[in-house]
Amino acid sequence: LKSPHIEGLKAKGYEVLLWTDPVDEWVAMSLTEFDGKKLVSAAKGEIKLDGDEEKKEEEYEGDALLGEMKEILGARVKAVRYTDRLTDSPVCLVSEEGDPGANMEPILKAHDTGPVGGTRIMELNRSRPLGRRMRLMAGDASQKERLEDHAELLHDQALLTEGSPIDDPAGFATRLNAVLLEVAGGAPPAEEKAEEPAEAKAE
Repeated sequence: LKSPHIEGLKAKGYEVLLWTDPVDEWVAMSLTEFDGKKLVSAAKGEIKLDGDEEKKEEEYEGDALLGEMKEILGARVKAVRYTDRLTDSPVCLVSEEGDPGANMEPILKAHDTGPVGGTRIMELNRSRPLGRRMRLMAGDASQKERLEDHAELLHDQALLTEGSPIDDPAGFATRLNAVLLEVAGGAPPAEEKAEEPAEAKAE
């Protein structure tokens, strides 16, 4: 299973149980331990893996990116933070301990018993090149629009990779096409106009 939520766990050699059915989250609420081992959700709470959190927090102290991304995404996310959960993927969405996860939330909403939104936390990969470049964009007024597009794209990407629908597929496609065009080197040169036949000279 290629899930961003378990990248860091796999890299550290942790055993991971794959519970993929919607009902599994209900079971996990009552089954908190098995064979003397505490079960912890890979898609909930904050995961610390390296044992070097203090150094990392100092490195990113005063980082403007998290605040700007929260402002851009607004009520769609509860918070934005860095994580050790990710190794390859740039972003993922997680729930707080005790909050419904990605599978349970739609079920609760369908029965009018769940939250309307804004309960998920957006986590960013500390080490990927995209994250480093976005930190340079934060606080730069000339990069504001680009940062907004990147934040929106990453939020939609996080939803898609977990199997959740996105609110604005057309907007996602537009932003993605703009980024692809930028990577490809910008707009192509204008095509040369075909030469028009010379007008026949009047006799």
